[in-house]
Amino acid sequence: MNENSALADDIINITHVQSESKIIVHLKKNETRYCQQPQLIGRLSGPALLSIVSWKQPTMHSLENTTRYDMLVGTYNAPMPGTYFLEIIVTLCVELKYEIDAKPLCLVDQHRHRLTKDEASISVNANIHNSSTIGYWYNKATLVDKYDPLYTRFQPQDCPMKPEAEPTSPAHCFGAMNLSRFEPYEFKFSIEEIMPLKTVVKGKEGKVCIIGTSHSRYLAALLNDTVTSSLDTNLTAIVDGGEDEVRFVQSHFTTNNIQKRIDWNCTKVILGTGQWDASDKQGHPLSFNDYDNSLGNIS
Repeated sequence: MNENSALADDIINITHVQSESKIIVHLKKNETRYCQQPQLIGRLSGPALLSIVSWKQPTMHSLENTTRYDMLVGTYNAPMPGTYFLEIIVTLCVELKYEIDAKPLCLVDQHRHRLTKDEASISVNANIHNSSTIGYWYNKATLVDKYDPLYTRFQPQDCPMKPEAEPTSPAHCFGAMNLSRFEPYEFKFSIEEIMPLKTVVKGKEGKVCIIGTSHSRYLAALLNDTVTSSLDTNLTAIVDGGEDEVRFVQSHFTTNNIQKRIDWNCTKVILGTGQWDASDKQGHPLSFNDYDNSLGNIS
């Protein structure tokens, strides 16, 4: 465990149950903890990239010595066995329920959010339960004695969005935000042999209009590179990244914007939205309820 973690005094231990592909975080009794409802994100990196999912909320248990403690249990599916680096971070100490007011909430300090020590690792068995998984990210660096851990990338508050473009950026910005950690990994489709992409799109026609910036722009480029330009299809993809129109979810559904997609003969529309609504750019994060209602306006 990481002794410098914000939750260091809340945790009894962290256990890996290899035979069940489980990670268990044992926490001290609820009333004595700094973090009452820890919201965890767990990742494994090494031969592949894995997410630890299904973190169960704390429940009380009794041991033989009558000590009571809470548990958070996460599971993972591994496409290949090996030694993986384990990272568990805590984001919030309150559960984000649908009706919650997020305005007064603060994230756990990112510099102290990791529960696990640097280079903490576990031995993992291959264990894919869900055959519907479309694929996974694997490490292309096969001729290595040791993989490098891929830790969570985040933007410290005093760092610009692109520190490499700012000569005066603090040194710690580069470690927290560099993208080179992702370079060894490549995506592999697990269903490719059963249903190749070229078979799925062969002979299809249509115009895919991708609305938004950032992720939308990259998605359009990927779609054009892998589908519309190299496969036997009449599909086309365009991107509309008008900064002023697509920042917030409600801006997508004006009469003018809807008519614009009709005039473009869009047969499919993909909207990239969410990150601005969740930010403070409009003075406060949009609540789940308001975001849900905004999405419903499209009907």
